[in-house]
Amino acid sequence: MDNLRILANPSLLADEKNINNMNTKISFRDKLKEIISHEYSEIYIPEETYDKINSSIKYHINDLVINQIVNESINCIIERVILEYKEKKFDFFIPFD
Repeated sequence: MDNLRILANPSLLADEKNINNMNTKISFRDKLKEIISHEYSEIYIPEETYDKINSSIKYHINDLVINQIVNESINCIIERVILEYKEKKFDFFIPFD
């Protein structure tokens, strides 16, 4: 029986796709890993590198969200102050980016 063992990777030999995968939700990390491994298929990328890329993306997205919240809050406060003191003479300079 040992003589009949297949030495090749069976997942590469299979032509049929698993239909049950449609119902399972794929995580962001798995999608990211698939994209990176497809784009850079000629090199080996260790799991640690995928983790670093994933955490870097999360860090930058979190930073972006914080900046948007701060900017929206500041703009809202400026608009309220302008509306509140609309009748009074009110000279100031607001720098815009």
